[in-house]
Amino acid sequence: MDELDQALRAMAKCEAFSLPPAYETAMDGLEEQARRGTLARRGKRRLGRRMLLLAAAAAVLLAATAVSMDFWNVRVEDVLVGQEGSSYRVNGEIPVIPIERFSDAVTSAVAEVSQKMAEQDPILNSSPGYWFRTFDSWTDCEEFVGFPLDNPLELTGLLETANYSAIAQNAESLDEESRRHCAVALRGNTEGELQHLTVDTGYLMGEIRIQMTVSLYPEGSGMEPGTGASWNGEAGFEVTSSVTGGGIPYTLVATETPKNDYYNDFSSADAYFILENGLYTLHAVSPGRNSGADVKAALEELLALF
Repeated sequence: MDELDQALRAMAKCEAFSLPPAYETAMDGLEEQARRGTLARRGKRRLGRRMLLLAAAAAVLLAATAVSMDFWNVRVEDVLVGQEGSSYRVNGEIPVIPIERFSDAVTSAVAEVSQKMAEQDPILNSSPGYWFRTFDSWTDCEEFVGFPLDNPLELTGLLETANYSAIAQNAESLDEESRRHCAVALRGNTEGELQHLTVDTGYLMGEIRIQMTVSLYPEGSGMEPGTGASWNGEAGFEVTSSVTGGGIPYTLVATETPKNDYYNDFSSADAYFILENGLYTLHAVSPGRNSGADVKAALEELLALF
């Protein structure tokens, strides 16, 4: 029960929505019944006061969920830390999107994937195939996908536009295609069904690189919604939770990167939250192993825009 207590208290602190009068009245009545000990009970067993308060709190949370469906919680699970590798997975109440909402362009891209898979070796074509394209602007990506995707980062003066991997667009190492601001990647199967679609875009905040990924899941997809991160070697994860400027719950994972030949000298953090259409990831990287506090502060400043 201690775990449930903690969870309810945490949710009570981060949920920022009001209940209608009907729910307030119902909960007032429940509280009065609990005080008097007149709540209906099964047989001769009587609910303890602590159980009643937990039930009341749970009822409030359920009522709030029914009233405000704009809020979805995200959680970090399956955290593994070891000398050979470290990882975690991000899950939550991730919405699925009716397939008819996606554009004809997406349908054509999935058909292209299916055709290419049909031409492959039969032993290989049971695996989902991939499609990738870059775009000059976020608006172009939205038009391709078929519906708007909330992105206040495009409007803020805090950031400089970068390529979709958060590399400066004038970097000599980039070709013309790789300099573009956004990218769409999708996954299909041999039956011509869309499984998963992601939209990526990048920015610079001084020396800090910011990449945003929106993961979209269609109805009927064979993929389990969610994301995560993995590292070669022993990493450290600091997990915190709060809400965005608009009251959306988010989870922030600050990573102490493993000290081995796979990684350069940098600090990294990721923030995860769910909006109406899908799962959002804000990824930040900064030079120097001692810049973790700067990375977290940058993400928190950007999360206030959502």
